[in-house]
Amino acid sequence: MRRTATAVSVLFATAAASEPTPAQTPSAEFRLAPLQPILAGVVWDAQRGTMLALELPNSTGRLWQWDGAAFRQRLGVSHEYGYSRVTAYDTARGEIHTLDLGATNSLRTWDGRRWRSTPIPASYQLSGANLAYDDARQRLVALTGTLAAPDVVEFDGSTWSLVTPATMNPGGDGSLCYDPVRGRCVFAAGDPVQLWEWTGTDWKLVAPNGPSGVVGLLTYDPGNTRLIYSASTGVNPVTFTWDATNGWQSIAVPSDFPRSIGWLAHDGFGMLRFDWFPEDRGYWRLVGNAWQRLAIDHPLYRRSAAAAASPNAILQFGGKRYLAVLADTWQFDGVWHRRTPALSPPPRSSAGLAWAPATQRFVLFGGDAGTTALGDTWTFDGTNWTQQQPTTAPPALAAPLFVTDPLGGALLLRRSTSATANLQWQWNGVDWTQQPGPAAAFAGARLAAAYDPIRNRVVASPEASSNTLVWDGASWTAVAGNPIAWTADALLVYRPETGRVLAFEPGLAMHHEWDGATWTTVLIATASHPFDPVLVADLARGRLLSLCHTFDINFPNEAEHAAVLTSTPATVLAFGAGCAQNAVPGLTALGAMRPFATAAELRAVTGAPFAPLAFGLGLSPTSVPLGGGCSLLVGSPVGTVFAITDGIGDAELTLAVPPANTFLGVGFYAQVAVVDPGNAGVGGITLSNGLRLVIGQ
Repeated sequence: MRRTATAVSVLFATAAASEPTPAQTPSAEFRLAPLQPILAGVVWDAQRGTMLALELPNSTGRLWQWDGAAFRQRLGVSHEYGYSRVTAYDTARGEIHTLDLGATNSLRTWDGRRWRSTPIPASYQLSGANLAYDDARQRLVALTGTLAAPDVVEFDGSTWSLVTPATMNPGGDGSLCYDPVRGRCVFAAGDPVQLWEWTGTDWKLVAPNGPSGVVGLLTYDPGNTRLIYSASTGVNPVTFTWDATNGWQSIAVPSDFPRSIGWLAHDGFGMLRFDWFPEDRGYWRLVGNAWQRLAIDHPLYRRSAAAAASPNAILQFGGKRYLAVLADTWQFDGVWHRRTPALSPPPRSSAGLAWAPATQRFVLFGGDAGTTALGDTWTFDGTNWTQQQPTTAPPALAAPLFVTDPLGGALLLRRSTSATANLQWQWNGVDWTQQPGPAAAFAGARLAAAYDPIRNRVVASPEASSNTLVWDGASWTAVAGNPIAWTADALLVYRPETGRVLAFEPGLAMHHEWDGATWTTVLIATASHPFDPVLVADLARGRLLSLCHTFDINFPNEAEHAAVLTSTPATVLAFGAGCAQNAVPGLTALGAMRPFATAAELRAVTGAPFAPLAFGLGLSPTSVPLGGGCSLLVGSPVGTVFAITDGIGDAELTLAVPPANTFLGVGFYAQVAVVDPGNAGVGGITLSNGLRLVIGQ
């Protein structure tokens, strides 16, 4: 049963009074804001009606849940599964299994509470194995990694057994799944593809003449009682269906369909398709015999995109992915929206983009078309791009420095030593006006600049100068002090979290912030620094984002698209141990507690159907022994929310953070107590582990 706590507002008020947010934290880090996990497997949990996704361990091995619109991370979970691309759902026990194909050679099982490990006999070579759950025979079925003659390994929940097929062997690299219509595990392999079924002792050929020249993944479609074979020719994606009546049938694939094989899974409504890696091809649903793209999207990773913020949204345009120069338009208002205006600027990277408050338009200037610097001017009104025809215009610039001007327009400066010396132009919404630059003394130096919306000033830092320059819309003023070392490509950007302008130098630990009069030091963990960052202030949500975020340009597909710079990261950590005679209740969280984000959910998995339950919330940890191996883990109580578990023994509590940064850094603790006399640890009650939750970015 899901509950929204009426005590939550009291909790926040009490927590804020008891644990105030620090006025200024001298350290910060970039925290990834992942848009999609790098998938190692997707599986439908029929018992709980949820789709779970496992992520590759070399991408931190996180556990995710699909909410119908996006993946959300399940937190407070130890990531104890190894490298695997195969998963299976155990309908008899309501558990998810995956093979650890690393050094441990084990079966990892998720029971909704925590992971457990079961060793696999060392003699069973399961590397590259397929895995499925045979519902009719209530056991896991896996194929060994010997492609020419794979044996079958089975696990009935307690014992492993190796079964050598009596007469037939499909051979080849293929894909295994369970077909409830046939009541058997089926295997697609070979060229042309042949469909086999496993009887428990031998393979039986079901369909000998399938599609040719393709390799793919086999999945059962319960909505249409058929098998789906999502495959690729190596160049083009293809999709086939199979059932006993119609045999193999081809399904048309749209021109913008993902090229990779991807993952297919049923989410309770129909078949969904996801890529292994985040890709610019979106999410897809199979409706009947037609693929339909879901209205859920996000930008592809790229370098040197143009980005700027209005008070309500962020605009991103173009950039470069490998050798391709892009011309796509995106807006971010908490979620990404792909815009498809009738007219767009030509493809470019490193363009200048700024918000002009006087005209309520974004202004785009210049950029790099690949081999040519551009000098055109465009405006965007939130729907359409319009090319401007100014009477005068700045020279073409491949990488201009472009910021909001205090007079309400936009201010163009030169960024590097190779650009036109002492360049400065103002855009008033109709035309450009050339002006004297910051100072002749800085004409040969690199320059970094940012608009400070709190003080309505442009702040600039020239290379090799002891001064900071401040522009009020009419003139520059030099202020003593300039902390930038210029040992790296320095950037200035407004940081909403602190209300200051940040001087950021990638690769350095020490950075500085400007409060309008002086610079103060802030430490930013170097391990979190982005490669080739595109920093932009998310004004509506009070945070600084790094778009096109990656740690390693050699592996952009394994990068998250965005990160947030924060001194108060949102955190969920499990602590302590629960107690029970048998199955110990588990407490995890779906999503972290963040302002301006989807509400977090505490999920208790107890194994006690329709049982009274209490979520205890407090401001401090404790460890008070209660007997029977049980301990109270939550102190300084501020609220208790009562609920009844559902038919499988689960309960949820929704915790929504108010849409403001007032509570950043506030932490509290949670534990669940369940009335379960048959499994009681003490006094007819079982207890869960504790969770420590910190509200943050």
